[in-house]
Parts: sequence; C-alpha cells; structure tokens
Amino acid sequence: MFDDLKPCPFCGSKARIEEYAMGHKGNGTFTASYKCSCDNCKIYFAHNSEFTLEHGQPKFIHNGYDIVRELWNRRTDND
Repeated sequence: MFDDLKPCPFCGSKARIEEYAMGHKGNGTFTASYKCSCDNCKIYFAHNSEFTLEHGQPKFIHNGYDIVRELWNRRTDND
C-alpha cells in the first residue's frame, strides 16, 4: 500500500501515510485529514479530503490522501 512512497529526503527513512482526523460538515460533506511523514525526522505534509457519498461510495471533492502522497514524492531533478 505504501510501497510507492519515496524514502525521506533528509534521512532516508521509510515514510508512511496516516489518517489523523475525520468529520462531517453537516451538509452531506465528509472530511478526512491525512499526513505523510517520516517518524525519524518528524517532517510531514498534511492535507484534508472532502467527499460526499453516492450510492455508498465516496465521491471526492479533494482527495487529501493522493495530495500528500504526491507532495511527498515530489523531488527536484537533482534527487
């Protein structure tokens, strides 16, 4: 599941993504907060998801999981 995460750019440790909060806005929109982090360096990227449910399945307005994975894996040409 997390094999597509690059190692930490500072120390080389394995990164992980975790959901750390979830909620409901009261208007049919749900939220979930994700962060991709290095436990060794304590650096991270965090982003919120917003989604509605259609036929019991999430329909994302913003997919925080995909966003933090993309931000974490983004490197310069020198990396």
